[in-house]
Amino acid sequence: MGAERLMRVIPHQKHRERAMGGIAVALVEAADHDAAERFVRRTSRPGHVLGAFDVGLPVLGELAVALAGAGRGARAEEIVGTMTTSPHLGRVIVRLAVTFVEVGDFVRAERAARTIRDPDDQAYVWSRLAEGLARAGEHERAEQLALSVAKPAYQAQALFAVAEVLHEAGHPGRGRSLIATALCGTFLDDLPLDRLSGTAPEVLRSLFDAVLSRPASG
Repeated sequence: MGAERLMRVIPHQKHRERAMGGIAVALVEAADHDAAERFVRRTSRPGHVLGAFDVGLPVLGELAVALAGAGRGARAEEIVGTMTTSPHLGRVIVRLAVTFVEVGDFVRAERAARTIRDPDDQAYVWSRLAEGLARAGEHERAEQLALSVAKPAYQAQALFAVAEVLHEAGHPGRGRSLIATALCGTFLDDLPLDRLSGTAPEVLRSLFDAVLSRPASG
């Protein structure tokens, strides 16, 4: 493979790892999954197996995420399971969970999310999962999950996202309730203003209705 020969002459390890990841992902995107894994094995240090070599660990993460995006979730989980000593593991799991959400594999997304140790990363993934569930029509589960997100900023993002979906699905009252909940429990700095900038006018009107209906403090 010409690309592989070129990769081997790259002197800087970090750049070489990036090139390896790019080749592996390109093979996966071309639906040549077995070739991708063979490539990762072939470019490891002699005598080491998949998942147990230093240079290849970041590449394994790229490969796992790409496999998840291609619908091979079980194999993606197996590969991540070999990365227990990798310093990249936390970041890979976050990317893997988000990819599972994007392809609608919510069971695996939730399973990955539960293994995330960083509270902010986990809250971010829960917020993405709540939105994904809502867009898949699982409104009640999405609401429950959004309300359970521990970090205020990510909970606000989840609540606004689910509220927007509910409004589009013909449930504006439930959407307004979630928006009101977000506003009552969120500091101004935590409001997802980037999401609001792209929100439909009808949903923004629901937002203002929720603001006006809040009880006066004090």
